[in-house]
Amino acid sequence: MIICNWREDKIMEKLYKTEEVAEILKLNKQTVRRFCSESKIKSVKVGRRYMIKESALELYTEGVAEKI
Repeated sequence: MIICNWREDKIMEKLYKTEEVAEILKLNKQTVRRFCSESKIKSVKVGRRYMIKESALELYTEGVAEKI
């Protein structure tokens, strides 16, 4: 029998606060929060704070780039 610990096998992805994403995208932090609540940027709510995965940020920026 093989026992696997998923935590050791899983690669941890960087999480950003809305303030950090706002700085990266050069947007107001309220705008980023609104985008999260409207699901324009995929995020996870941790308590009262939205956290954005690095992959979700990349997907958002790729989507914006395609529209230009």
